[in-house]
Amino acid sequence: MKTKTTTRLTIRIQTPEAESPVSQTVNQVMNAPEEAKMIAFGEALAGFSKQASLASVVETIQNEYVK
Repeated sequence: MKTKTTTRLTIRIQTPEAESPVSQTVNQVMNAPEEAKMIAFGEALAGFSKQASLASVVETIQNEYVK
């Protein structure tokens, strides 16, 4: 039996001084978030810095399979 356990978002924010994006992970996200809402959330986090911009949002869904 397949059981959904968690959904997690990883927001990747690019800053001018860093070579690679900085990642921030948010656990326990609601089931099946809308793409526009995920992007808006990522842009809101990136907005805390005037020089940063949103690089990407990664959605990770974990499932558990029980016999």
